[in-house]
Amino acid sequence: MCQKRYRNRIPEGSFCVWSGNGVVDAEPCAYDSGGPVLNIESKIVGLVSSGYGCKEEPGVCTLISKHYPWIDEVLQKDSNPNTWF
Repeated sequence: MCQKRYRNRIPEGSFCVWSGNGVVDAEPCAYDSGGPVLNIESKIVGLVSSGYGCKEEPGVCTLISKHYPWIDEVLQKDSNPNTWF
């Protein structure tokens, strides 16, 4: 379903979600961008990126593990009270 809809153009560091793959209960809908994608253990594994509306259409999400170095860098800066964004 994902390959058909996106014609193998899902960016590296992203993944596809839809109810038919048994991974999630629902597809991302309009205005869900930036929202969390949780695994079965309720841990955040991604952020909603894009899609084609709701229901029966797969959505594309960003895999946050690809961004751990940047997240760690920001958290390190944030823990330093002399650092401002």
